[in-house]
Amino acid sequence: MFEQLTHLLDVMNNPNVSIGIVPRDAGYRAPAPGFVIHDNSQASTELVAGEIIIDDREGVALHVKTFEILTDQAVFDDRAEHLVTKALSPFHL
Repeated sequence: MFEQLTHLLDVMNNPNVSIGIVPRDAGYRAPAPGFVIHDNSQASTELVAGEIIIDDREGVALHVKTFEILTDQAVFDDRAEHLVTKALSPFHL
């Protein structure tokens, strides 16, 4: 976990990268399994048993809406960096 969090801090400084973090206290507004949206024409959802490819318009739109909800809940820039730094605190840096 330490390596993943320090990598996030390093990557956050790249001008072409935007990392948003949904805080624990943001409340539950959308299910958030791991998923990827491919050019608004296809989405893939990660499950324990494997991956599902979604290519119907309604399914992709649902993933886009979920992404929008999560983006609205997320914090970025200094606030996101603060959360990552806070998550690193148990490692006694």
